[in-house]
Amino acid sequence: MSDLDNYKVYVLLFSKVHVFDFAGAVQVFYEANTIGKKKFDIIYVSTKDDIETEQHIHFSRLELIDDISPKRRDIICVPGVDFRQLAIGMLDQELASTSDFLWDHHRQGGTILSICTGSIVLMNLGLLNGKKASTHWKCFDWVKTQFPSVQLQEESLYSVDANIYTSAGMTTGIDMTLAYLEEIFDPILAAEVARELVINVRRENIGSQKNTFLNFKNKFHPVVYKVQQILQSRINEIVTVHELATEMNMSERNLNRLFKEHAGIGIAEHRNKIKLQEAEKLLLHSEKTVKEITQALGYGEPAYFNRIWKQKHGVSPGVFRKSVKIKSA
Repeated sequence: MSDLDNYKVYVLLFSKVHVFDFAGAVQVFYEANTIGKKKFDIIYVSTKDDIETEQHIHFSRLELIDDISPKRRDIICVPGVDFRQLAIGMLDQELASTSDFLWDHHRQGGTILSICTGSIVLMNLGLLNGKKASTHWKCFDWVKTQFPSVQLQEESLYSVDANIYTSAGMTTGIDMTLAYLEEIFDPILAAEVARELVINVRRENIGSQKNTFLNFKNKFHPVVYKVQQILQSRINEIVTVHELATEMNMSERNLNRLFKEHAGIGIAEHRNKIKLQEAEKLLLHSEKTVKEITQALGYGEPAYFNRIWKQKHGVSPGVFRKSVKIKSA
């Protein structure tokens, strides 16, 4: 592949952009370039040749979007910016200056990847009217008020609609970009990039950003957080409420009450929830048998695991694994 055949990735930088928002996605494309032949030219663009990030880092000598005409095969990446600046309209003029650039690319069928509040940039420009979209959980209520026509995907880490990819938060931009690599190339490349980044295989977009490790709608409580840490770190065991209460120096009743008040579910339910999430990863991304997965999660014999799995998914673990493989074939 010659340089002329490469995909160009235009990283669109606004004032008050979050560094990590674009750094994660850019690193995915960079690592993809190191595996085999170079595939992506990464180009930083803006409406001006110098911007200051929310973290007070200056980027200069940026390409101006007025001088650029992306081809249909190219990608425009829109990282998130400071939400407060967005919400009060401080960036409206800068956003408006990118409207033609983004709309022209979208109309020709080009791909747009947005990270975190980058989706709100697209909402402001009307690109997500009537479309499915993800964004950061803190923005949900505001988005529902300001952009009622957007089909907000509250339980998705990232969404895809009409070649527009939107992701929930900073790290989910990595998951979304890996998913894009899978789609235009193959899962092997995405897996190799993930390994190079020393991360697990990408999270599926069906996973909720308000995960079971923390319930963001409720106030943080150190005891509840400690219990969650214990359950997560000892996922290969069946840690009982009695053991946890002893470690927390509390009664079982008070610990259960406190946990449910702040996490929204009981301890046993939370324990099973994180185990089922881990089981799903192992079913989809490992060759372990159902019995081996059951034992790895501390359940012993498969009967109880099979029962709680079917309560959630409606089918046995084996049927679930086969059905997903058939869909992806």
